[in-house]
Amino acid sequence: TSELGWRFFTACGLERNVHWWRYDFDTWHGAQGRPEALALPSLTALGADARRILVLGGVSGGGVINSFLQSSDVEEVLWVSEMRSVIKAAARCVPSLSWLARPEPRLRVVHLDTQEFLRSAAVNAGYFDIVVQDTLSLYRDEKRERSHWSDVTDYFAASRLEVIQQLLSPRGLLVATAGYLTTPRSLRVAYDALAPYFKLRSWDLGAGVAIGQPLQFAAPDTAHATGVTIAFIAGGDEGTTQMNQSWWRAQSIETCFYTEEMHAALLAPSKTLMKILGLGSAPPNVNDLPRCTCAYEDAWNKEGLLFARQSKFQKLKVKNEKPSEDSSGCTALFLDDELQETDVYGDFYHEAMVHVAMAQLGPNAQRVLLLGGGDGGAASLALKYPEVEVLQVEIDEMVIETSQRFFQSFSSAFGHPRHKLIVADAVRWVEQNWREMQQTFDLCIIDSTDEPLASVWSGKFYKHLKSMLKAHGAVVQNVGNQLDTLAEFRAWHLPLFRQRRLINCLTPDYESPYFLAFLADVEINPVNWTWWTSLNISTIYYHPGLHDALLAIPKETIDSYVDGKEWVPHDAVYSKQHFGAAVSQSRSPRSGFHIGCACFHRALAVHQLGKPQLQHLRPVKVTFDFLDKQYGYRHPARVGISNLLRLQRG
Repeated sequence: TSELGWRFFTACGLERNVHWWRYDFDTWHGAQGRPEALALPSLTALGADARRILVLGGVSGGGVINSFLQSSDVEEVLWVSEMRSVIKAAARCVPSLSWLARPEPRLRVVHLDTQEFLRSAAVNAGYFDIVVQDTLSLYRDEKRERSHWSDVTDYFAASRLEVIQQLLSPRGLLVATAGYLTTPRSLRVAYDALAPYFKLRSWDLGAGVAIGQPLQFAAPDTAHATGVTIAFIAGGDEGTTQMNQSWWRAQSIETCFYTEEMHAALLAPSKTLMKILGLGSAPPNVNDLPRCTCAYEDAWNKEGLLFARQSKFQKLKVKNEKPSEDSSGCTALFLDDELQETDVYGDFYHEAMVHVAMAQLGPNAQRVLLLGGGDGGAASLALKYPEVEVLQVEIDEMVIETSQRFFQSFSSAFGHPRHKLIVADAVRWVEQNWREMQQTFDLCIIDSTDEPLASVWSGKFYKHLKSMLKAHGAVVQNVGNQLDTLAEFRAWHLPLFRQRRLINCLTPDYESPYFLAFLADVEINPVNWTWWTSLNISTIYYHPGLHDALLAIPKETIDSYVDGKEWVPHDAVYSKQHFGAAVSQSRSPRSGFHIGCACFHRALAVHQLGKPQLQHLRPVKVTFDFLDKQYGYRHPARVGISNLLRLQRG
């Protein structure tokens, strides 16, 4: 990043509004993943045996290093990175990484190309207990010439892996990022390359034999098209990747993401990832696998536009992504220029929404109330359960018609004999019908837009909805990600439901992890897997080994939704603890709103006058459409104004 860019970034105060050491970002393709996910699974697996660490690559300007150095048993970390400027910027800008500017006796930094370092490594064989290779960071850092950005061949070459294998101790672990769920070719290249150099061992999800645990994770500020990062933990011996709980609990390692439950969740791959790697079946030709890169910004690109209409409630667009090196081609639905789903990854969200609750409720789930879900995906999956009847209330008939025309794989529920459709405002429908339909439904699924299109959520709505459920009944509702409105939903859910959990869905269609509230008033029984597997329901994402992983959530999400603590970015907390209230106040999360307003006024001035003469700014009517078209959905102006309006409503 240029020095000028860093001056702008720090002058705005934005660096304290980013989870730098946890949620790092990549100047090539959005966020590259969580440093905690790269460091802590291997560290907690080896426990006190993890004494010497080798880190190859920039990996977030120090986040991975910071996680390792919190262990009292780590004696040495050798960090090989050419990214001098990022390391300096991190030390200057981010309070929690200020130790980078001070001597740390256990840390040695070598500014070399990693390949050059490995060729001349002056260390003994078997010296390191953990080697972290952040391939996705190295591609950017070392600027190698490749035919395509997802080509990771150089970093999994035989000569390189031989050296890494020699450097590892007998129980040592290699952690290597390999690509994204949207780049199956790079995943297979890495997976196949590792096999000859790391012993095969049984894999604990019943999927056959693997060289190491696939590791998948995502950050809430990750660019969604590459949001699910895939890495591998290879090496070690039988059971090496199991968590050493006693060691972990004796440590004082501060996290905002990693927990004991998340350890197992990180190592539980989706059905799609299992298929890509050939776990439990013959590996397919990766060129035949469906994949797409459709993103939010594609809403404003007219290329591939198949359909564009304004309904009574929202603007609908359907776009077609042509086959390319990155994509097998896909169809995407946008509502008010926000990506809702693609026909490649849409069922990740639908399956998390339906199968977790249906598996938990078992044969008791026979009557399902679906509020929203006009694409038909959730209804179609619920109807795969042979005894289930679905009553669906959807406000926008045009969404239904559009899905039937362009997304037949999702819309098969419409016209099904066990499906009844009511076109109405779902919130108002509940208000009008709850008395007549008390204790009617086993499950209610709320699959709505982020904000209801007509009536709004309220405590009265949830109270009436609960009365429509049977005693064992449950509710599943999409509630967004960590950066959205978890606190608002918690305030509505807390007084009514004693059992409150979040389903943690990792989908390339949304910024992930994307959360679904799973609510009930009584303890839900364990899953009867004999019953569920007997149904032979085909899936692309969900499987029994993923069930518990979907119910594991990051630590900061537990703090926010479960424990009710106010969510603030990690470094805002760190500033207050270590640098006093003045720094924390000036860099509080809410300052982002003021930054948004400042950017907004400046952007309007530039747009109207061609230069930032704010004193001559004339009043204009501002709409989100104007902001979106001029500056994009994620521009600070749009985010700042949106958050201010949300506060005003509250």
